[in-house]
Amino acid sequence: MQEKERFRSIVRDLRYKMNLSQKEFGVLFEPSVKQQSVSLWEAGCTIPSPKHWLKLADLLGMDLENFYRYLGVNSTSSQKFCFIVRNVRKKINLSQKEFGVLFEPPVKQQSVASWESGLTIPSRSRLSKLANLLDIDVESLLILGRRQFQ
Repeated sequence: MQEKERFRSIVRDLRYKMNLSQKEFGVLFEPSVKQQSVSLWEAGCTIPSPKHWLKLADLLGMDLENFYRYLGVNSTSSQKFCFIVRNVRKKINLSQKEFGVLFEPPVKQQSVASWESGLTIPSRSRLSKLANLLDIDVESLLILGRRQFQ
């Protein structure tokens, strides 16, 4: 099954199961997605941006790793690293904005969101801060498997 077809089925089935209009379904995402985008996903014309995959996984009751398996998609290093960032932040019970303030210089909430969605990886200096939060060295942080944090 092609990727567009997989997402078409996922989005359509989720939306029907939740009894939501396309517009209502789009509002579940952060940032929200226009009704037209949901329509294109359901038609199999486009697929959701990877930044929305975490929300789709949550709606399906899956973590992102299982969502990738469900899709049959190989995740990149940045997408794998998102598990570490997200789980470290949740472990210390901070919002993305509060977590960003821990870094020197502070990073914006959007940067933390980008790390957690797997779109980018923190810089080396920020990796040092993450490693300190886990009480390990940076090299150990880089080789940690995502399963360590689930």
